[in-house]
Amino acid sequence: MAVAYRYGTSATVEGYLLVFNLLSWPVSLLFGVMSAVFIPRLVALQWDDPQGAALWQRPVTTWVWLLGAGLGIGVAVGFSPLLATGWLGLETEALRAAQAVLPWLAWMVTLDVVVGWHACQLMSRQRHANTFLWKFCSTPLLTPSRGLSFTS
Repeated sequence: MAVAYRYGTSATVEGYLLVFNLLSWPVSLLFGVMSAVFIPRLVALQWDDPQGAALWQRPVTTWVWLLGAGLGIGVAVGFSPLLATGWLGLETEALRAAQAVLPWLAWMVTLDVVVGWHACQLMSRQRHANTFLWKFCSTPLLTPSRGLSFTS
């Protein structure tokens, strides 16, 4: 809505938004799965063996980078023929805009996968900024001891 308000509802905006949404929602779903799987695993590892957790995270980080790069390259190569088939219902001008923006947004997939992994690492260490929790969990009634504080 904000993009349409700012730039109007042209075919260029339609092509951009289609590519952006088709590329970002699978990565958002992957981040949800990564959060549900990796955060509890990382918390348990850091609780039991902090050195072992660091050793476990290094190869996983490498695999996440490789997965992200592979997905980004796969999207850059494989999504263009999908656009060209006409199955997505874009008009000619919108199709040209979508194909023009695709190489730039394909790297978004790589970066989103990597950022999702690092966000999981930060959340498992409670080093992320969650303003909702910060406001309510920093009150004296909800943090009876320093062990429950989110400020460390």
